[in-house]
Amino acid sequence: MKKIACLASLFLMSSAIAFASSAIDGGWTGEIGTGDAKQTIQMMLKVDGTKLSGSVIGGTIEMSIQDGTFDGSKLQFKAVNRSADEAEGETVVSCSGAYASDVITLACTTQGDTRFVNLNRAP
Repeated sequence: MKKIACLASLFLMSSAIAFASSAIDGGWTGEIGTGDAKQTIQMMLKVDGTKLSGSVIGGTIEMSIQDGTFDGSKLQFKAVNRSADEAEGETVVSCSGAYASDVITLACTTQGDTRFVNLNRAP
């Protein structure tokens, strides 16, 4: 009987951990910038263990999420856009933030400029 209770407890704990690590899977939307310079962004996120992947779309630009991590509440990643014109190189945006109460709050920095965004689940 003790063995069954231990196995049931282990199963419940592993299910809770799996649920927590996938809490941000799916679509998210928010606005970045201020005043007339606001831009709507959309994110698609996927968590596998602690690895975070996905994409960020702002206007006509789509960036891939690389080197991403998520630990159940904190997340960080780089959003990378490789230009079709090799002379332009790539754009890298470093983001870090937190997930709480179904809201993702991020600080994203590129070329020394930091912007803040709150993302909500996409409808």
